[in-house]
Amino acid sequence: MFKNKKQIFWWIAIFQLIKETQTDHLTNLPNRKAFEEDLINRINKLKNSQINSLQLILIDLKNLKKINDNHGMISGDKVIVDMSNRLKKIISESKSRAFRIGGDEFAVLQNEFLHKDYVKMNKFCKAISEIPHYTGWAWRKNDARILDIETDKIAQDIFNEANHQIMNLKSNTG
Repeated sequence: MFKNKKQIFWWIAIFQLIKETQTDHLTNLPNRKAFEEDLINRINKLKNSQINSLQLILIDLKNLKKINDNHGMISGDKVIVDMSNRLKKIISESKSRAFRIGGDEFAVLQNEFLHKDYVKMNKFCKAISEIPHYTGWAWRKNDARILDIETDKIAQDIFNEANHQIMNLKSNTG
């Protein structure tokens, strides 16, 4: 397959560049680009009956701007890294994948309904509970209604549904 060492190093460099474009450098979690690709991939698997359900959990850290303003960006970065480490620990035990999709925003994608597994749900909530945050949840299951809907539309709808929950929480708590 490879004719010489230069060719091997060239391919390694390409794969490394691809990984870097899909990784958040502070947390080493996959980034927004990777999230969007994974969400589309999972929706296509859902539509093709390769998986039975899909769940999206959005997490928005509370008061990160205030932490940065009052204690410095290093303190804010520590909160971000702490949340990412908690998510990494939780997802290592399941078919989930965590992402850092914005400055203070995280997403978790999984191929199952966490709310139906109360042990996993409790473990998830407990792991992130010490860091103030807002959480939005949305899910889809494999049924005939999704077959005629464009994949991008489903992705937009599921994201907007979870994000709307966070916006409501923010507006109701001040």
